[in-house]
Amino acid sequence: MEVRLIKEAGALQPYDTESEEWLNSKPPGQYFNASITTPRNYKFHKKFFALLNLAFNHWNPEPVMTRHGQAQKCRDQFREDLIILSGHYVITRRLDGTERIRAKSIKFSNMDEEEFTVLYDSIVTVIIQKILIGWTVEEIQESVGNFL
Repeated sequence: MEVRLIKEAGALQPYDTESEEWLNSKPPGQYFNASITTPRNYKFHKKFFALLNLAFNHWNPEPVMTRHGQAQKCRDQFREDLIILSGHYVITRRLDGTERIRAKSIKFSNMDEEEFTVLYDSIVTVIIQKILIGWTVEEIQESVGNFL
């Protein structure tokens, strides 16, 4: 059961009717063990993807021909690369003994608001260094606002 709580007057209180009914069904003195998380701001999550869209639309990589054909732009790879370049990655070990750098997951359950804010700011810096060279943070934020 997921119980939603809100802090009021220095104590946690049920946030909605369902949570209140659940709590009221428990006897006085009942002991609970809980893991508390603060849900991330969905609008900020959308802003992150607007930032990625802005950068992706301005990114014009040189065409590269491989033995498998011409390499294409890919949004998923672009997102992963930005996350890695921003320093938010894990290094994993492969069966062949080599290491692989993987982007950290940005799923709501894997990254809290504080870490997501640091990631966002780091990616803005990478975008200014690699793609939108010469842009300011303010210009990027204004353009991102136009995507929303």
